[in-house]
Amino acid sequence: MNKKLLGALVVAALLVTACGGSDSNVKINQSVTGKNDINAQPADKIKQGDVLQWPVDSLSDNWNPVQTDGSTLAGQWMVDAMLPWLFTAQADSTLALDKDYLISADLVSTSPQVVKYKVNPKAKWSNGRPISWEDFQAAWRACNGKNKDYQCNSTVGLENIDSVERGATDQDVKVTFAQPFGEWQSLFSPLTPKELNVWAEEFNKGWVDAPKVTAGAFKLGKIDLTAKTVSVLPDAAWWGNRPHLDEILFKVVSSNALPDALASGAIGWYRIGSSVDLYQRAKTIKNVTIRQSVESQYNLLDFNGAEGTPLHDQATRVAVEQTVDTKSIAKALLGPMSTDPTPLGNHFFVKGTKSYKDNSAPIKFDAGGC
Repeated sequence: MNKKLLGALVVAALLVTACGGSDSNVKINQSVTGKNDINAQPADKIKQGDVLQWPVDSLSDNWNPVQTDGSTLAGQWMVDAMLPWLFTAQADSTLALDKDYLISADLVSTSPQVVKYKVNPKAKWSNGRPISWEDFQAAWRACNGKNKDYQCNSTVGLENIDSVERGATDQDVKVTFAQPFGEWQSLFSPLTPKELNVWAEEFNKGWVDAPKVTAGAFKLGKIDLTAKTVSVLPDAAWWGNRPHLDEILFKVVSSNALPDALASGAIGWYRIGSSVDLYQRAKTIKNVTIRQSVESQYNLLDFNGAEGTPLHDQATRVAVEQTVDTKSIAKALLGPMSTDPTPLGNHFFVKGTKSYKDNSAPIKFDAGGC
């Protein structure tokens, strides 16, 4: 079983993957901010079979990924293999249409903003019902913020929508916005079935024990509360390319136990994050390679400029911000893991992505400026 470690830094993500052959040394590829080193391989070069043992910090409290209790990172990882994501993130953090679910998704008008989706006619839920415009409409109605009985983790974007309608067929969806929403590609992912969203009680509690209806390359195998594991298996009804894995086994492993679990073969990878300890211990594990990828997440310092606060005055706020040496902070946190840790300087794009630009110059560090 190949061993892999995945880890996110402030502006770069470190990865550790197992090495093939008999090399017993740890391979550490030089970490350079904004550079991908993920060893991507063509699908036909990947062997069929095997079990990926995936560590999580906890099992999900609710399998509805858009309900407040189901929005943890671990919960999202587990359910992602079983529900539709209309767009998938690429290596450079751009988005690509997932044609297993959609034939097309087009912005056809900007005033008003109108998006039209065409669902893949092969796409079906595990109950046999084709994915249709009704699933989009039910998801919007549940989490557009108008019905407070629905405990949604977010209404962002959905609250901008004026209507979700049927197009020429049940697989044609027309979404009209009341207010523009530039990140429309983030909506309806993951897409949940209308059966989950029709009633607030079902939305909030219906999937507490397990997901009832899925539509992914994998289906639920077994939830073992005693062993604290969740198994997902290839779904024979899946209409897309066959998964290479025979199983993904999610296992609860505490953070400090991750390196030992990887070394023993109990898990197949782990996420380093910004933990120097996990990184240093990873370097001692045989037959692994430390890699990195461009990460879409980042850490930031927020300043409270609300009325009545000391930093409400813009000039004061800027002066204080200029005394924060973000380069030194980045070096202190990430220096042991990267040769060039630097502040991001952008709240929308990270280094290594197409649209990235450092916008921090107007408030650059100036220790004497205050």
